[in-house]
Formats: sequence, structure tokens, C-alpha cells
Amino acid sequence: MRSTLRAFLIRYALVAALLVTWSCGIGRYGGPDEPAHVLRAYAAAHGDVLGDPADPLPPGFRFVSVPAALASGDPACYRHDPLLTSRCAAANPAPGTSAGDDMVRVGTSAGLTPPLYHLFVGAVVRLVGDPADSAWYRLVAALLHAAVVALALTRMRHRPAGMALVVAAITPATWFLFGVMNPNSLEIALALLGWVGVMRAIEAASLSQRDAWWIGGPAAIAIAIRPIAVVALLAMVLVVELRCRPGRRRWLIAAAPAIAVLAGTVWSTAVGMQVDDPRTAVDQSLWHNVTDVVTSLPTTAVEAVGSLGWLEYRTPVVASFSWLGIVVVLVLVLVPTDRPWRLGRAVWSACAWAAILVMTPVVFEVALAGQVGPIWQGRYSLPILVGVTAVLTSSRSRRSRSAVDGAAAGGTCPPAALVAAMIGTALVEVVTYWATVRRYAVGTHGSWWLRHASDSTTLIVPRAWLLTHLMVVGAIVGLGVRRSSRTRRR
Repeated sequence: MRSTLRAFLIRYALVAALLVTWSCGIGRYGGPDEPAHVLRAYAAAHGDVLGDPADPLPPGFRFVSVPAALASGDPACYRHDPLLTSRCAAANPAPGTSAGDDMVRVGTSAGLTPPLYHLFVGAVVRLVGDPADSAWYRLVAALLHAAVVALALTRMRHRPAGMALVVAAITPATWFLFGVMNPNSLEIALALLGWVGVMRAIEAASLSQRDAWWIGGPAAIAIAIRPIAVVALLAMVLVVELRCRPGRRRWLIAAAPAIAVLAGTVWSTAVGMQVDDPRTAVDQSLWHNVTDVVTSLPTTAVEAVGSLGWLEYRTPVVASFSWLGIVVVLVLVLVPTDRPWRLGRAVWSACAWAAILVMTPVVFEVALAGQVGPIWQGRYSLPILVGVTAVLTSSRSRRSRSAVDGAAAGGTCPPAALVAAMIGTALVEVVTYWATVRRYAVGTHGSWWLRHASDSTTLIVPRAWLLTHLMVVGAIVGLGVRRSSRTRRR
């Protein structure tokens, strides 16, 4: 128990440092829907969980009372032009001043969503931070996301290859989301933790009670904050069914999520939740709806891998393709090939996972075209996508475990494939972060060395955050290589 706690704290410190630099490198309110979620968090933590109807805005919008500082600095001033810096979105009046205590009524599009995430973040900020400063909400959210990611890595601490797979499954866009305040970010982190439970069950060739709870528990929390997370749980259950022998324990996976679904249903009924937005709804034939959604799937895939901010710009092409290349190489190296029947199960589980990944946006947008229209974004698919390495590589293959995890004795150096995966993943993450800081500090046509950088959204100059980030990534890679080497010696 003590060693597990120590392992978690080490990983949490490193992941938290990584995500804090992400939070400080992203422009104010630069995350998707971030202003709405910050406003909701303040209101919920101060007792205004439901707000008031915001007519004539769509039903999901609510009016809440917040400090004037939180309601100022509209990111629209830079969001639609990546050449502009985020300087124009500075809070006015500045947080921490007497004017920052002035209260205003504003609308938030997150007014009727399940409040668990907003309540937690808002309550922590109220206890330890400045509720009138938007940076505090992002910081608390990033630390929360880091805790879940560190927990996933801790559960794979005796499997260096497993840890590398977990990290490699995180797309460049996901790193960005982990650094901002959005329930979708926590949903993705919880899905990653659930997929670790799937990996462990596959490696054991059976579903233990412990792994069942580690799959269903995170899924239940995810569903409680974002009901759409039930789709990711369905993908996990199908993969477990195809790769393991879950037996009666399969019902343990569904126990906690069932309670979460029931709670969500009660909440939606009580607040009169309506899935309706006339601003985006479309009125066209079923055939045209299907055609539009299917033709937009490549765009959805690109968004899931490399879309940053509010779909305003993307990670460098080299980073996106490098991430894809790392995943492909890991699959080729680790895919179970020692027994035909085992490979067959892997293929079937991969097909089921891919079908859910592809069909979810199709079914969602076709079914709700008349209510909300084509609103699916690539980030909504990430709770399923982050399971890619779990689905394609997890096995009890003797070749995989001995060659990569070092289960077989012999050799003192980490396998080349594992070291290359660690370094490659780190480079992809660093390039993505560097491009992100550059976009907000100097614009996408500005200096890569961040000359004349805007520091309106950071505690120290952007260059310092970049150097700090590089040191943290270096420490994480060094720890991973060292851990791999120790495991192999055993």
C-alpha cells in the first residue's frame, strides 16, 4: 500500500506539473466552451446551481450572477483569427481588485448540464483561490485531470510497456484539453483509467472483481458528469466480452454506471432538460443527413487527433502524423500473434471498437439533426479513441510480455521499441505544446522563440513556461526509461 501511494504521488507530481504548464500556456478562455463552464462553476459553488431562464436564448442557457471579472475578456476577440494573440481577452476589471467584486448577470450555455464537475471545481476554487480569477478554475481542473491520469499510470506501474501504451494513446488534442476547464476533459481522463482496467483484464484473460470495478467506477463518474460517456462504456464492455471470459462479473461493470444513468435521468427530468438548439438545427431529408455526417467523418478524425482551441487551429501536421505513426508501430510490435485464436479475438474486438468509434457521431447527428444539427466534434470521440492501444495490443502474448515488459530475464537495456515510443511520444507532446504557446503568445505567424510575446494570461513569461515544460517532459521520459530498465533486469 505504501509503495503504491508513493508511486502515485511521484506520477501525480510529474503529470500535474505537465498539465499546469499547459494551463498557463493556453490563452485566457482558450478552451472549448471554457467561459460557460467557468461561469457555471462559480454559480454552482455559490449556491446558484440552476440559474434563471435565459430567454430568448436556447433552453440550455441560464442566467447566473458572477463577478464582473469572470464575465469580461470575451475570447471571440482572438478565437477566430489564429494570427492574433490572446492579449485582448484579459479580464477587465482585473481579478483581485475591488471592482472585481462587482456582480453581473450573464448567460451560460452550461446552465442545465449535470453539476458535479462544476460544483467540485468551483468549491475548491472558493476554498483556496480567487473566485473572480478564471485562471484558478483552470488550475484546479488541470490538477483534477492530472490525478486521474496519474492513477491510470500507477495501475500500470509494473508494466513499462503498458504505461507507454497509455501515454501513447493520448492524442495531441487531448493534452490540450487536459489543461483547460471542461467536463469533456475529465470524461476523457476517466475513460483512459477505464481502458487501463480493460488492458489488465485482457492480460489476465479473465475479468477479476477488482478490474470490473476499475472499469465501471470511472465510467460511472464520467456518466454522472457527461451522460454521453455511456457510449465509451459500451465500447469497453464489448471489448471485454470479446477478449476475456467475464462470466457473472460482467454485471459488476454495469452496477455503478446504472446508478449514474438513473441519477442523470432524474436530474434531466427535474430540470426539464431539452435537447434543442434552433441555431444549429437543420431541416433536410434523412438521406442528406446521413450523407453529410459520413462525409464529415474525416474532419472528425482530424479534430480528435489535432484540433486545438475552439476548432480555430490545429497542431502541426508533423505532430499529428507522428502520433499516428507511433500508434501504428506499437500495434505492429505488440499485436498478439503467438496463437491464431487469440489474434482472431483481437481482430473482432478491434472491429467492434472501431464500429462504435465511427458510428457514434453518425447515429448522434442523424438522430438529432432536427434538434441540434451537426454539432459533433472530434473531442467527443476521444473517450473511445483513447482505448486504441488497449484494444489492439493488450494480450498475454509471450512475445509481447518478454520483449517489451522484460518479463523474461536477460539484458540490461530497455527494448529499443519502448525507448523509441517514449521519446517519440514526448516529442509529439512538446511540439504540440510549443505550437500552442506560440499561437496564444505571438500568433501562428509569430516567432517560434516567442519574441515580443504576450504574457497577459501567464504568471511568468511564456518562454519560461516552455523551458519548464521541457524539463518536466525530460524528467518523465527519464523516469520511464529507468523504470523500464529496472523491470527488465528483474
